[in-house]
Amino acid sequence: MFDATSPCDAPAPHIGQDTAVLQRSEGEVRLAFRRQGRKSVLSRLYQKGAAKARLPQPQDPSVPEAVLLNTAGGLAGGDHFAVDVELAEGAAALVTTQAAEKVYRTLGPKAEIHSRVRLAARARLEWLPQETIMFNQARLTRRLDVDMAEDAELIAMEAVVFGRTAMGERVQSGKLTDSWCVRRAGRLVFADAMRLNGPINDRLAGQATAGGAVALAMVICATPRSAELLDSARTALEGASHATGASCWNGLVVARLAAPNSLALRQTLVHLLTALRGGVPLPRVWQC
Repeated sequence: MFDATSPCDAPAPHIGQDTAVLQRSEGEVRLAFRRQGRKSVLSRLYQKGAAKARLPQPQDPSVPEAVLLNTAGGLAGGDHFAVDVELAEGAAALVTTQAAEKVYRTLGPKAEIHSRVRLAARARLEWLPQETIMFNQARLTRRLDVDMAEDAELIAMEAVVFGRTAMGERVQSGKLTDSWCVRRAGRLVFADAMRLNGPINDRLAGQATAGGAVALAMVICATPRSAELLDSARTALEGASHATGASCWNGLVVARLAAPNSLALRQTLVHLLTALRGGVPLPRVWQC
């Protein structure tokens, strides 16, 4: 049971709200896939503003890949982006991003990203965006809502990096609100929210928070084989040089990672996701 503070009860961001007088970037992508014979195909594509989607040649011809991109080159205060992905019965798809998303310093307004996923019976989605990089004094609200059928399958991840450590950057101040909400057959099975505000670098340094890590990620896997995949996830994480952990409940495998830099995080994510995908390599954009 979740009280009124649950991230799943908060109203979804409305594209265009709280926009300052200065010009802001907005974008929206809606994707839908359906089953056609032995393969899945795109059935709808809607693009608006700076948000675009491209469909390159997939690794598996039966499973389309959609690559999301932001032609604005990043997010600034007051920018709003929304992504909606819907899979019909028996359809499969993989959604990723062209590169890491960057969130820049703001003079006050926050940037917002709201993603919604809907999976019908026996649908299977891999939601694998690349990292989000927060710059000093950036403000971001990010939300992922998933509604899936009882027998649908999902692998999803989100990662955030606070500053580019290779360039000596530190996020001394800023704000991040990052929330997940997963419902299976209308029943809430997973809700998670992370809120960091103010002196982010100092807060991450605490042993009760991130122990000095500046690159964080969460991966969830919802399939009928969750218990079996938990062993695969833990095996994949054994060799990591930084803090990791994986557990299983409500038919979900949940893994969390906290690394000292984005390179270490990505290396572990690639290893973990490849294991969860049965040894299948990640999309080409991840290998650039």
